[in-house]
Amino acid sequence: MGFTIHQLEVLQAVVITGSFTKAGLRIGISQSSISQQLSNLEEYLGILLVIRDRNGVVSLTSGGEFWYRSSIEILGKIDDTYSEHKKNYSKSHAHVRLGITPNLKGGFVSSATRIIQKYSDLIKFNLSYQLESSSLAQQLLTHKVNFAILESSALQSGSKNFHVMPIYEDLLTWVVPTCISDEEVRYALDPLSSKMKINPILRTFANVAKPLQAQMFSDKWFLNNLPFALGSITVPSFDAAIELAADGLATAHAPLSMVPNLKATTLEKIRFYNIKSEGVQVVIAMHKHLITHSSYSTIYKSLFDYCSKEHFNAMGSIKLNRMPVKLMRT
Repeated sequence: MGFTIHQLEVLQAVVITGSFTKAGLRIGISQSSISQQLSNLEEYLGILLVIRDRNGVVSLTSGGEFWYRSSIEILGKIDDTYSEHKKNYSKSHAHVRLGITPNLKGGFVSSATRIIQKYSDLIKFNLSYQLESSSLAQQLLTHKVNFAILESSALQSGSKNFHVMPIYEDLLTWVVPTCISDEEVRYALDPLSSKMKINPILRTFANVAKPLQAQMFSDKWFLNNLPFALGSITVPSFDAAIELAADGLATAHAPLSMVPNLKATTLEKIRFYNIKSEGVQVVIAMHKHLITHSSYSTIYKSLFDYCSKEHFNAMGSIKLNRMPVKLMRT
């Protein structure tokens, strides 16, 4: 009896999550089942694939590394074969599973849905959110999604399996309520200013829990430029942080890609400042083998055109205010 597809999926889950417990939660089976499936695979292959330390953290043996890489190729080939089957023998020619971050909630979702609904042979459209691009990359690798819009840096592992096109460069901005004047901002950024005379709103900023990289940038930026400001509010996403700024409760950092999805009533209440952050390249990625499928490739190109033109142009429609004083380097 040979090894099974399920055993390869178990191996992938263990490697991606780094533990048997998390792997079980990821694919919906018990830890003991994870252990049994992996043990059966090791017995069949005659080698040890993974090593667990006393804390349950998993590391791969050299044989494990080989079989993990092979599992990506094997499962990808199976997905390819199934796609060819649907193309040639099934009435439904496409099942789009698109993964995005919450930055693209709102208007983008409606636009993407309209694009996909143009194709009468489409049976199903699934949209999923992940707070971080690294999680979207893992979903691509494990075939949970077949399209994703994410940061290019997250695709370093397994990038040869995807067709990737750059769509825009995203910038992190400082969002300030319009009830705060430029003069108040200038005064707050002056290191010689009296803390007690600074507008209370500028003494509070909303911290976004994820992505972690953005949170670390915010902490450092505020420490260097508004050291008296406290990140006493933590919210799950950038859109929640923007709403707090619009309500005059705090300032926040947010990516420029959020702008096209904001309501006009929200935009009227906030200003965006250019803090000269390093841009992040955002791409659209699709499993490479799907490019030969006409429905998938057409949808992929249409989503690319929308993101790189309409969405990007909408990002540029907002006025980016210059900082009234020279900032400290972050």
